[in-house]
Amino acid sequence: MKLNINKLKTNKILRLIIITSAFLILCTLSFLLYKELKVPKIEEETVKFYSYTHKSFTEYKVLLKPNSLYSSESLGEGHYYITNYVDEIQNTFNYEFKGDAPADIKGYYEVAAVIEGYTIVEKDHISIWKKKFTIIPKTEFTVNDTILSLTEDVSIKLSEYSAIADAIAEESEVHIPLQLNVFMDVNLKADIDKGSAEAKMAPAIVIPLDTRYFTVTESDEKEVPGSIEEIQKIQIPPDKLKIKIYICGLVALAIMILGLLLFTEPVRKSPFEIKLNRIFKQHGSRLVALSSELLAASIDNCSIVREIEDLVRVSDELGRPIIYEYSEDYKNIVHFYVLDDKRTYLYILRDSMNESNLIIADDRELFCRM
Repeated sequence: MKLNINKLKTNKILRLIIITSAFLILCTLSFLLYKELKVPKIEEETVKFYSYTHKSFTEYKVLLKPNSLYSSESLGEGHYYITNYVDEIQNTFNYEFKGDAPADIKGYYEVAAVIEGYTIVEKDHISIWKKKFTIIPKTEFTVNDTILSLTEDVSIKLSEYSAIADAIAEESEVHIPLQLNVFMDVNLKADIDKGSAEAKMAPAIVIPLDTRYFTVTESDEKEVPGSIEEIQKIQIPPDKLKIKIYICGLVALAIMILGLLLFTEPVRKSPFEIKLNRIFKQHGSRLVALSSELLAASIDNCSIVREIEDLVRVSDELGRPIIYEYSEDYKNIVHFYVLDDKRTYLYILRDSMNESNLIIADDRELFCRM
């Protein structure tokens, strides 16, 4: 038994656009679902095998010569010091390396002093000359541990370095600002099974040499992190949420397309409407619309032509427009006329599917025969 379904009439173009768009989206979701399930996704991930920090800081005090100003034999950090009262500066360099696991730590350090002649150009420090003095020669170390600590005490005879700097200035006849840089240069390497890491640091103090009083500038206490790491490629599992969304979208679109195909159909134009549209498209510039009352008063002797092309030829021959009865309902536009002084030529648009305009056409045909 055949099931009769009353299908919903829809605009042909709109129906086609909806079905095509839904199909394209369905294909896109299918591709995305396949890609999510079958195409492996690789992501780079940084894996840390070893992490460490290293830091340094300095401590100092200034020993004074006997003088009538100060009762104490030394001054602590952060003061201004009169150069003639300073005997020596006792400085302590501290360095610490700390890892999160034991490692083979090896390297060296040295302590040195550098006398520097410099100038300032547009706030930039420019070195003119330098002379280096080794205080503690290169000293190597090797440990297998999580921590390495280094501490070195040095005594700085400021007058000795000032005398050397003054001698160079006199000899070179270049009189520019002078300063003394004292630093501990630390270089090390930490080895583990997965790789190695290098660390460098140089805590320092800076002392002006050509002034009657001065203050000591220390390098900032700082802690620097580091690590031994490797970039690895890992495969990411499919995203379950995306898979659910794609599947739901596919099911919804499939139901929508199936529903449009089964329960809707495009509104099809009747042969009458197609033929009427063709007449207005091809001969619209010739057509003049009149009301039925005006037209009835103009009709005299009537001759019926078989095709619209025949009426067009009559219009060309007589030089008259083609007139039709205007109606808001296109189904009632069935009569087209060419009016001459003695005769009216009539074309009747017939539609076998439309009984109403057949009745109108038959009545008019009867009228023409009267």
